[in-house]
Amino acid sequence: MGAVKLNADSVVSRPRIDHAEAAPHQRSIRRRDGGGAFSFRTLAAVFLVLLTLGLAANALLLARYPGLGPTDSVVYADALDRALDGQAAHSSDTIGADTVAVVEERGILALGAQWPVPGNGVKDWLPPDQVPSTAYVHPPSYFLLTAVGVKVVQTVAPEADWHATGRLLGAVWAALGGTVLVALAMAWRVSAWPATSLAAWLVLSPQPLVNTAFVTPSAATLLVSSLVLLGVTLWWQRRIPWYALAPLGVLTVLFKSNNIVIALLGAVTIITLAILTRTNWRDSGLALGGLLGGTGIATVAWRLWADPVTFDYESSLKLAPDITGFATWLATPLGVGREVSMVRTNLLPQHELLPWLAILFTALMVFAALWCVVRGGAGSVERAAGAVALIAMAGAGLMFALLSLLRTGVLLPAPGRYVLPAIAFAMWPLLLLAERRWVWVTATVATSATALGWLLTS
Repeated sequence: MGAVKLNADSVVSRPRIDHAEAAPHQRSIRRRDGGGAFSFRTLAAVFLVLLTLGLAANALLLARYPGLGPTDSVVYADALDRALDGQAAHSSDTIGADTVAVVEERGILALGAQWPVPGNGVKDWLPPDQVPSTAYVHPPSYFLLTAVGVKVVQTVAPEADWHATGRLLGAVWAALGGTVLVALAMAWRVSAWPATSLAAWLVLSPQPLVNTAFVTPSAATLLVSSLVLLGVTLWWQRRIPWYALAPLGVLTVLFKSNNIVIALLGAVTIITLAILTRTNWRDSGLALGGLLGGTGIATVAWRLWADPVTFDYESSLKLAPDITGFATWLATPLGVGREVSMVRTNLLPQHELLPWLAILFTALMVFAALWCVVRGGAGSVERAAGAVALIAMAGAGLMFALLSLLRTGVLLPAPGRYVLPAIAFAMWPLLLLAERRWVWVTATVATSATALGWLLTS
């Protein structure tokens, strides 16, 4: 039998996917290129959208709860008051008269309601200039930057109240963090507006909102988390050098030392990318050194500058350092069996719709991570993102618990704000899938429903 001669043009072959045009999960990250372009005009529009949503939410909460917030609010308000005079908090500080006046006039949002009511003998339990402040355990960066913002607003509107303005400025932190999340999606060639639907849902969710609707250094957490993951992405795509990660490492300490968890997750991301792509470890080692070196230098500098901690962390709120205590931290990022998570909180009064929407958000993050690990190709960005997200959701609580033991000698309680630093890493797979119709439609509807939930909250 003679050999059959085939014309090359008649052979049907599997179509090749051009690297530049491939969807995120189809593109190999071994080539370390092909990053998406940034449109600063688009990012500016995204920022304005998120800022509008944040201001509306903060104004609503300010109208309902005009006083101080539910977490360490007295000491944070006092630190902002001092920052307005150009002062950083110190261990010798006591709660000043301006902060006491805010409490006396407007109360504190505690235990689900405004407390105490005006005229309830505030000065009996909070006498001016006598109660010690503990704000000095945090770097002054957030308070000083917020004070600058308050001063700018008061230049335009001299009658603007310092505390109310400080609370409203939390919307700027939320918008900046959400915009960087969208930039992260764009870096992986995901369209901006589908990613914006996820960012908008996030900034209106209960735990992120309580971080930015009151005076607290936790307001910068979303921004720092997003910046570090974006920085690692740009390094991997060879758009910035490894040493550019050092300033991002500094950022993890600059606002709140609890954010060191973000540096650890950034390191996990670098290692995961190196393992999945079997890349040269020298470059990854330099990146690890840059990121963690920046964190280490900032930590040492802060410890040398800061006053020694003079109060006892031992309290009735601490957890026992046993299996039960660590299990609580393990369950907190996803809120398994708890009322708190990265996106849920029990510190704000809220309509019953809001916790369910937060649970849906968490479920989508888990589903997206599993989808990316299973469906992503070998060496793909999807598989890397899914692996990092699963590590973040499973390990962020344990990372903080261990840092808590090392820093304070006790296992601190496990609220949602302590695991929020992992949010950008947990959302990474969902951002990669944002262009899928079921993702952006769900996010858009859920954002509207979340806004409605806050309006319906009594």
